[in-house]
Amino acid sequence: GPIILLTGKGQRELDIVAMQAGAADYLEKNRLDGVLLERSIRYALRKKQYEADLERQVRERTAELSLANESLRDVDRRKDAFLATLAHELRNPLVPIRNALEIMRLSENRTEVVESGRAMVERQIGHFVRLIDDLVDITRVTRGKIELRREMVDLSFVINAALEGSQPLIDAGRHQITVSLPPDPIRLNVDPTRLAQILINLLNNAAKYSEEGGRIELKVSDEDEHFVFRVRDTGIGIAANRLPHIFEMFGQADQSRDGSPGGLGIGLYLVRGLAALHGGTVEAFSDGPGMGSEFVVQLPKVDGSPTVR
Repeated sequence: GPIILLTGKGQRELDIVAMQAGAADYLEKNRLDGVLLERSIRYALRKKQYEADLERQVRERTAELSLANESLRDVDRRKDAFLATLAHELRNPLVPIRNALEIMRLSENRTEVVESGRAMVERQIGHFVRLIDDLVDITRVTRGKIELRREMVDLSFVINAALEGSQPLIDAGRHQITVSLPPDPIRLNVDPTRLAQILINLLNNAAKYSEEGGRIELKVSDEDEHFVFRVRDTGIGIAANRLPHIFEMFGQADQSRDGSPGGLGIGLYLVRGLAALHGGTVEAFSDGPGMGSEFVVQLPKVDGSPTVR
């Protein structure tokens, strides 16, 4: 508890030393009365309470700083993993491009060899373009610079574009994909390119993190005030401690279906940003590792309107 020094010596130096040692107050016995003593006690109690409150605030702020520092360290670790994976992703297409160019150089202009090499280079350049587009879009989403170009479009048009964009990864993994749409034709007021991009990222994610020959389902339903898009897979699943962070920047899974490092961790971040631009949401569900996952995008129904930012 608080300490009040009672002194009869009247030595100011002793009183100062006592205060420096932790006394709340000091009183001289020959000048003591009830009013002065009560005031000193009240002051000492208030000072003690203030010190206790200050100590509590320091503990709370220290805990908050510790959490913030750990969060920064986690972001730094994920950034390092992102940069390492990005270097891997950028380097991968260079090997087949270099090989194709060398084969064409040695082919003595044989048409079939040149055509095969050209097709190989074209595919790898397409991979480069998609990767760079995603990186540019990440910057735009983060800075709020993406513009939606809404228009009334048939749902089937968007679905076909999404399937076409994700088909290479689905075919590479020999996955089975099923698509379920509402029985009646549906027209949506969306940015068709961005909605297709959302679905392509989700389908690519399902293909990349599913074992070979896995099953992927794309289901669209008309539910009250929303259009709901569900992408389910039978893949490696998501651990419970990863679910809250799966849509964060650099929030890639630890590894893909073949055991290689996970993706860049920007696809799902883009999905969340593009869904939010449409006024919608995205959620991830999984029963854990090895149990597959489901991603659910809800977009509100919007009447016809001009382009919005």
